[in-house]
Amino acid sequence: MRFVLVTFNGSVSILVSTDLTLKAVDIIHLYGHRFKIECTFREMKQAIGGFSYQFWSKSMPKLKKYLKKGETHPLEQVTKPKDRRHIQQTVKAIEGFVMCSCIAMGLLQLMAVTFSHKG
Repeated sequence: MRFVLVTFNGSVSILVSTDLTLKAVDIIHLYGHRFKIECTFREMKQAIGGFSYQFWSKSMPKLKKYLKKGETHPLEQVTKPKDRRHIQQTVKAIEGFVMCSCIAMGLLQLMAVTFSHKG
């Protein structure tokens, strides 16, 4: 692993990369991009509720946080084609909601960049 020590405004950070071919400055730039992406996800979550979907299907079995050793996953126990189709539709609805949230976030960022200089 490669470690980079960064000091900025009195704060010290250690950045880590498993790619030994990267230069220290490249690692710093990559972390900068990662920070922007994480900020975008935080805004999607907190500002526009991009991950607060409430889709469910009666066909979906109750999911457990942890499975016992050898226990089949509850979704594998769904055998009726109609129930499986309902679960797939629910997953598609969730994906669609998150995708619309991504588009909305992109539009908000575009508007902020475009109109930020106008008072």
